[in-house]
Amino acid sequence: MSDTDEMHKLPSPWSIIGTDNASWGIITAAAMVFFIGLMVKLTGTIPGKRGGPDTPVTPEVASMVLACAVALILFLSAIVALRVARVRNLFDQGREVEASVRKVTYIRGGARQKLELEFELSGIPYKVSFFFLRSSRTPAFSEGTRIPVLVDPANPKRAIPLALYGDPSTAR
Repeated sequence: MSDTDEMHKLPSPWSIIGTDNASWGIITAAAMVFFIGLMVKLTGTIPGKRGGPDTPVTPEVASMVLACAVALILFLSAIVALRVARVRNLFDQGREVEASVRKVTYIRGGARQKLELEFELSGIPYKVSFFFLRSSRTPAFSEGTRIPVLVDPANPKRAIPLALYGDPSTAR
């Protein structure tokens, strides 16, 4: 980071997970996998299809289902940890640029949004899309406005709007 760049407060991991569409989906899926694995272990049955009868399993099989669920959760958690680390790395080493909001798309009634951004880095124009979960803390974006984004200089297609992570330096 150069001397002219501002330091930005690192967002918390939960702030990133709560904003990042993919991380939130993975965490939600991991919770469901754990719940199902735990229910198989506690009840000794695998749920039936479409209201059909449950299938009894031996305690060993139930333990294996729970062990596999935990292994899957650990794998999914590693993916989320990498996504969180990538965002936090942008706060440490990313370059702040101004981007134009080209298009805002509301998905599933506005709970999820897609921003299409356009910016220049070292004289080269880039267009990127960014998906995020909308909450009461996230700002509203409108087409045609300019917003600050952090860009990975090594991979300019990796860019995040600063305003999504509650950075005080982006309040306008």
